[in-house]
Amino acid sequence: QWSEAAGLTGFKRLLGNGQSRLFEPEDYVYFSRLNPNHETVPGRPPAQAAMAAAGVLYNVDSFASAFFRRGAIKATLLTAPLGTSPTERDRLKTWWRRAFGGIGNAFATEVVSADVKPVTVGEGMESLSQSSLTQEKKADIATALGVPHSLLFSNAANYATAQQDDIHFYDKTMIPSFTRLAEILNEQLLEAQGYALEVRPDAMSIFQADENERAVSIQALVTAGLPLDLALEVLG
Repeated sequence: QWSEAAGLTGFKRLLGNGQSRLFEPEDYVYFSRLNPNHETVPGRPPAQAAMAAAGVLYNVDSFASAFFRRGAIKATLLTAPLGTSPTERDRLKTWWRRAFGGIGNAFATEVVSADVKPVTVGEGMESLSQSSLTQEKKADIATALGVPHSLLFSNAANYATAQQDDIHFYDKTMIPSFTRLAEILNEQLLEAQGYALEVRPDAMSIFQADENERAVSIQALVTAGLPLDLALEVLG
């Protein structure tokens, strides 16, 4: 339950049969994203931002499944002579579906009257295979979730860039997200019990490798005559 003036005011749990129960804000541990555009309303979740692109990919998969389910036949209009009765039209439609519908009738051959002309009005799988739409939408999802493209696509970067992207993934996406979660858990749950979560990303192997490289650089600078405090400042 939200108020733009007060923010979170409580929770309403639906129990079924038209019944519900109200809870105070402190009864739940609630995770919300910071919103740069509003002081009390939570920010938009990354998954919600990725839903538009994910919906396109879902419909692409649904189209492919339906295309083969109807026997790999493109959407087709059957033109009949003017004056054909509705009963005859329905009979023609039923015959067409029986003769060509379903994957079991794929590539089937039938003889039709010269008065009936199939007209293709839809697209087939070739329109999808020649399109960059799928790749673009996958990239949109990765961007919305903060995942570097080099982690998902083999042609996105060379080895050096991929290594740097690994660090950026943790540094710009994972660590800020987990730091936010840890702050919420500490504030709403753990501190009252005498516990706390600490975020120590520097202990991860990917950052240890970076620290080792900087340690070697420090040694080289100090050996060359640079004061230690200045060498530390130069290397961050």
